[in-house]
Amino acid sequence: MEPPAPLVDPAAPTPPAADPAPATPPAEGPPPALPPEAAPPPLPPPAPAPKRRVRGGHQREEREEPWGECFKMAPVHPEGGPLTAFSATCLIHTADNSRCNKSLNLGARFSLEEAQRRIKKWCLDGVAIANEAGSKALHMQDNPRSYSEGDVPLEHDEMDTRALDLRLIDFPILR
Repeated sequence: MEPPAPLVDPAAPTPPAADPAPATPPAEGPPPALPPEAAPPPLPPPAPAPKRRVRGGHQREEREEPWGECFKMAPVHPEGGPLTAFSATCLIHTADNSRCNKSLNLGARFSLEEAQRRIKKWCLDGVAIANEAGSKALHMQDNPRSYSEGDVPLEHDEMDTRALDLRLIDFPILR
């Protein structure tokens, strides 16, 4: 009969394995130089300027200002340059699935104040046009350039008061 095998404690640590011999002996002299750092990637191009809506060849500032509930007013600066016109959008006539817009160029005929007065009168004149098919075309036929001095009797304050009294709910789409 053979003697029993020695008992081995399974929880006993195993001795560490010996380090293998280096494949090549270390070189004599200074350590090798590190590779040069790569140049940083080029900066991305600048973000494009915000696009502007084009209306009738004029560029309108994105920040239209409401004039009451039924209209929006905006100075026009083509290509971000000097002020050249004043424009309005009528929010009443929507039966044709579009909106009425009108602009007046500034210059020899109209100062900014006169262009604003004429545009505001054009807006208020549109109140008399029912919101039905063809209403935009009727409103757009009105030409504030052709108003005579007597056609624009109201001052800004009076027109502002009238505009602030209007509500879009008062202009339902008529079928």
